[in-house]
Amino acid sequence: MKYLKGNATVEENWRAIDLLKNADIQTNASFIIGVPDETKEEVMQTYDFIKRSRLDTVTVNRLIPFPGTPVWEYASKKGLVSEDMDWSRINQIILSERLSKEELSYLLKKFKKLCFVKRLKALPKSPWLREAPKIGFKFFMVRLIRIGRSLSRTVRRAFSNQKRYI
Repeated sequence: MKYLKGNATVEENWRAIDLLKNADIQTNASFIIGVPDETKEEVMQTYDFIKRSRLDTVTVNRLIPFPGTPVWEYASKKGLVSEDMDWSRINQIILSERLSKEELSYLLKKFKKLCFVKRLKALPKSPWLREAPKIGFKFFMVRLIRIGRSLSRTVRRAFSNQKRYI
């Protein structure tokens, strides 16, 4: 959190999650791994935090340098990025100085599995699930109306063509 200029402590995050969950509010969080000086132990502390927390949905991504950010400046000084680089490889840039690309990929897969499990556990209580029937009904009605309009135009064209031949 210090590297990314976060100003909240781990304890404050625990407290925030507990307050929200006690108020029956769904909780979501995003995490970034792979900062230059982060160790495997620190990454696993983040993993344990997510696993033990009452978060409903979680997103975990690897640190990627974007132009105009301090991370971009860092990557630029290291010769990893430039203004005229092949932008299709931006997602392949590894900024970690302590973890290899393979280690980071393995850890990211481990996080993705945990995130999936968290989402599955939260699904029964999800407000999206409660709204699904309404959304599905609206979607169905919109489709039905479009089909009706299309059919109406087709029928009108057919009758207008028929009048020409009479």
